[in-house]
Amino acid sequence: MPPVNLKKLVDAKLAQPKITPDDAREVLEVVKKDKKFSASEVKQLERLASLPKSRFEKRDEYIPNPYDPEDGVTVKADPKKWIDGTLELATAKLNVASSIPEISVKLSAPKEFEIEDWGSHLARTLDVTVSGKTASKDGTIAFTYGSRNISVPVKKGEDLEKVINRLESALLKKEGSLEIDGWFDKNKSGKQTIKFEVL
Repeated sequence: MPPVNLKKLVDAKLAQPKITPDDAREVLEVVKKDKKFSASEVKQLERLASLPKSRFEKRDEYIPNPYDPEDGVTVKADPKKWIDGTLELATAKLNVASSIPEISVKLSAPKEFEIEDWGSHLARTLDVTVSGKTASKDGTIAFTYGSRNISVPVKKGEDLEKVINRLESALLKKEGSLEIDGWFDKNKSGKQTIKFEVL
């Protein structure tokens, strides 16, 4: 099959009165096929994201349970949210306003993650690197990435394990759900990196 021309596909969708969940899936499948986002793909996503909510059709969709065809859930398909979320995933930048000497944060490029039974998806990781066991001074770990705004106060002498737990809670609040790779081991004194799957 010849490769799909994304611009022509988006042109066709923009010409329709409503953009359906299937339309959004079709566009996102083309965008995500190579597991990365090019400048031209971002441009086409921006054309769709700039449309008002009223141009997108929300509808109930039934998702069967992979283990039991009789069982499943009905969800509200929201194509505007999918387009906006994918654009944010592609373009989000990390801005660190403040931190403490023992903790640094970094945002990865988008990459593919596998979930057993549900297939793969693209996401990014917020890599939190910790050195030491306690905070050396008062401060605030404050940063933004995409539309997320995180702020965690820290007291001098506080266990870094507690700080990481509060940071995790703040991220979970913004993300809704959180996959975590690694944990803070208070018995280690060297650098440790915990990766939180975001966006």
